Amino acid sequence: MRVDNSCASRPCLNGATCVDTKPNYLCLCANKFDGRHCEYRQWRAKFTNLGAEGRTGPKDLGHHYTGQDHDGLVTLRDGIQYFSVPHSGQYMIQAAGAAGGTDRHSKVRSHGAFVQGTFNLTKGTILKILIGQMGGFNEYGFNSGGGGGTFVATEDNEPLIVAGGGGGRNNLMQRLPACDGTVEIKSAIGKDSRDKSWMKQVSFGGGGGGFYLDGAGSGSRERFGKAEGGRSFLNNGTGGSGGYHTTDGGFGGGGGSTGFSGSGGSGGGGGYEGGTNRGDWDQWSLCVAGGSSFNNGTERNGTSGANSGHGYAVITLLGKGIVLTKRPKDKDEGLSAEGNSTTVSRSQFQKLRNEFDGLIKVVGRLQGKLNRMEKKHNILKEKFNKYVHSNDKKRKKTNIPSRKDPST
Repeated sequence: MRVDNSCASRPCLNGATCVDTKPNYLCLCANKFDGRHCEYRQWRAKFTNLGAEGRTGPKDLGHHYTGQDHDGLVTLRDGIQYFSVPHSGQYMIQAAGAAGGTDRHSKVRSHGAFVQGTFNLTKGTILKILIGQMGGFNEYGFNSGGGGGTFVATEDNEPLIVAGGGGGRNNLMQRLPACDGTVEIKSAIGKDSRDKSWMKQVSFGGGGGGFYLDGAGSGSRERFGKAEGGRSFLNNGTGGSGGYHTTDGGFGGGGGSTGFSGSGGSGGGGGYEGGTNRGDWDQWSLCVAGGSSFNNGTERNGTSGANSGHGYAVITLLGKGIVLTKRPKDKDEGLSAEGNSTTVSRSQFQKLRNEFDGLIKVVGRLQGKLNRMEKKHNILKEKFNKYVHSNDKKRKKTNIPSRKDPST
């Protein structure tokens, strides 16, 4: 008996839509699913700050990853998430640094950088993932701490990808690119305004922590307290503490802030190279530089100043994904349709899907034409029937015998 190759056999899995192409079929997969019968699902894990805020990282995983692809694959130590790679293959890793702090005068934040790259990973490899946290909000004065960078590295502390955090801000009503986390490997310099020699008693904030080195502390006067630089990734990435009436840097190496206002009193963003706390005692700094980024993958991409919240990282297994369900064997012949299946890439599948969507539209238009032709046919048929019926009446009239002739 022949194997049924139509949609009647319900070959498509995991909520897919079956398109009958006669004598075959096409499965249009739901989001994240792939394969001829949608038996594969894309493996994807998103790592977050786990609800933590401030200069120290999360204390426990809670239920944040329950039911997700990386459930049971992550442990937590000193705020850093240790992730065990579940499958060997090619992965895309995306990372975003956290936004810098702000104050009651600014109410806007410098944004963190976004970077992505492709990496070959082996099952069982342990990755260390530090998710940057935003710099604090200063409700008292002008200065604020830097945002933390997001770091993904091997267990041996080899960096894979780093996204810089945004720098702290000082009484600034608009975003400045110089203060955002940058995709460049070297950090920028913050944005300064005109000389303010009367601000000489004010200190500048702590620098952002890098991958290898801690950020520099402030050269403060006792009047406003000293701001700490953010700690490096290798030193657990704690954000720098702030001085008097200021805020701390975010976890991930954000520098702490200090001072009444100005002169670089805000903290630098954490990153591969932390944002500098460079300032001059005679200058009023509008914002401090964000951290820089690093990307050791292939197919690199990124955007400076792309993230306005806490940092995050996303790890996605590329290719056909993992097998969830196999199509059951044909009951009549004991044959599996898997033997006739062909695996195509996601781009090829999307192309096929677009082509079939186009064909369906063409079929719809043809069906509309057929319906109109059928309607015309019915009208002509009705007219023809009326004509025939009318002629029948005339013939019947001519065949009716005349009245009886009285002479007969």
